[in-house]
Amino acid sequence: MFAWGLPGFMRHWGARQNARDGLLGERVTGMQLNRLVAQGCIVMHDLPCEGFNIDHVVIAPRGVYAVETKSFRRPKRSGGPDDQTHRVAPDGSTLRFPDFATAAPIEQAVQQAQWLQRRLHDALQRDFPVIAAVALPGWFVDRDEIGKRADVVVFTPMGRGAEFVAWQRNAFRKTNAI
Repeated sequence: MFAWGLPGFMRHWGARQNARDGLLGERVTGMQLNRLVAQGCIVMHDLPCEGFNIDHVVIAPRGVYAVETKSFRRPKRSGGPDDQTHRVAPDGSTLRFPDFATAAPIEQAVQQAQWLQRRLHDALQRDFPVIAAVALPGWFVDRDEIGKRADVVVFTPMGRGAEFVAWQRNAFRKTNAI
């Protein structure tokens, strides 16, 4: 019976670990975003939508942000002086990690931002740009020119990583928002 149940146990154990990592990542991001309240922002967590939820919504003087948090485990360290296992490079449409690349978080963030923008327009009869954002707790985000001009903001919430939300005033005129 033990041998028969072991594969199911291992599958469920892996799913439990992934869910635990995701919850921890969302909690860390939420705590860091809550610090923005002191800078005049309104922060909401787990906004229920139609069949999904938006992890975090930040209403800031700079604009409205729909933040999707993703928690990915880092690969094992090589220990060399040029170890890059903690870096992610966003290129506007894909997140390039040291051992894989994925576009799913960016696509998800864009869809959620578009939904929120439509919902705000329907409720308030006014257009508010909603900026899609992806939070990657525990990763260092490399910023190059392509990533800086991308429609989706990719950031680490650690330290002062989320404070860019409150830096600029009156960005509701921003044209490259979703």
